[in-house]
Amino acid sequence: MDYRENELEQNDSEEQASQTRVPSTPIEQAEIASKISPSDVRTLMWLIVSNPIDVRGTILPITSGAIIGRRGDIRWNDAHMSRKHALFSLMNNPENPDEQLFTITPYKDRNGTLVNGKRISERTLLRENDVILMGDTQFVVKMLL
Repeated sequence: MDYRENELEQNDSEEQASQTRVPSTPIEQAEIASKISPSDVRTLMWLIVSNPIDVRGTILPITSGAIIGRRGDIRWNDAHMSRKHALFSLMNNPENPDEQLFTITPYKDRNGTLVNGKRISERTLLRENDVILMGDTQFVVKMLL
C-alpha cells in the first residue's frame, strides 16, 4: 500500500467516525439522581483472589444469597473446596437498622472456612480487607458501602 492509498483509507475511517450520532440534548445528572431511590442503592462486595499466584487478582462479585463452591452460584475450581462451600448474605446491622452488613456462613465445607486465620462454624460478619481461606484459595474482601 502506497502513501496515497493509506491517506484515502484514513479519510474513509475519519468520515465513518464523524457519522457517529451524538445526542442533541445531554441528560442532566440531577434528572438521573432523582430517578434513583435509596432502596435501589445496595451494598456491594467482591472477593479478590490473593493466592494461588496463577489466579491472583481474579475478582468475584458477591451478591446476597450466593453460594460459593465448585458447583455453587459462584463457581470456583479448587479441588479442596466443597461443591457448595459457603453462603454469603446480607443482614441488618443491629446497631444501625438502616445499614446492611455482609456475612459468610459455612455451608457444606468439608475442609473448613477461615476468616482472618480463624476457622468459622457459624454466620460471621465480614469487613473490608478480611482474608477468607476456602480450600487452597485465599480471598480478600472488598466492599462498596
